[in-house]
Amino acid sequence: MISERLKNMRKDLDLTQTEFGLKLGARQGNVADWERGRSTPSVENLLNIVKTYKINLHWLLTGDGDMYYPSLSEQYKQQEIKKKMLNFLKNELNLLENEAMLLDETKEETWQLPLSGEILAGNPMPLDSIYNKLNYVPIAKQQFVNPNECEAFIVNGNGMEPMIEHSDIVVIKREIDTSSCNNRIVAVRSPIGLILRKLIVDTERQFSCLITLNQKYPIIPLDKDCIMVGYLILSVRQY
Repeated sequence: MISERLKNMRKDLDLTQTEFGLKLGARQGNVADWERGRSTPSVENLLNIVKTYKINLHWLLTGDGDMYYPSLSEQYKQQEIKKKMLNFLKNELNLLENEAMLLDETKEETWQLPLSGEILAGNPMPLDSIYNKLNYVPIAKQQFVNPNECEAFIVNGNGMEPMIEHSDIVVIKREIDTSSCNNRIVAVRSPIGLILRKLIVDTERQFSCLITLNQKYPIIPLDKDCIMVGYLILSVRQY
């Protein structure tokens, strides 16, 4: 748990709770609550801890890897692996786009964008049966230029409220480069399925994580098990 790792980290740094919190602008009581699991540090506090004490965010969130930043040689190795993976995925996407065909439009002013399925924004919730019969989403042409670059999904869950609600439809523009999606709502393929989250990227410390807007759900590190699909360009509310 994060609480246990925070306590172990503080002891490894040989700091009291008061000394540990002082550099973070936090009170000793806050630190005590974090270590006892009574509360969880905010995203800002987690990032401040990582920056101030040179802690590996992936370790802090998951317990995997080293407590402190990896060596420069290991960082370089990870960068090379990420580059090769991105190049492979870009080539695969190009092949798919070359084979894609624009579907017939029912109205001259709209695109009929195929509905690709559900995207999780938290714990799954029941969807109205009407969505099982919905195959296409009419989107005004002025909303975006090329529908072949986009996919539409039905949101399942309340993790992105109030901006995006359960059963809203979101249009995602394909993009696998995380650096261009920083601070955006993104679609990511993860071990639990296709998820909708906000992406936070810190290029200086080379870490990325995914958060929900209502902070009800835990932070997810963007690691090798997560593959970027794209970023949000439009949300549609059904009434």
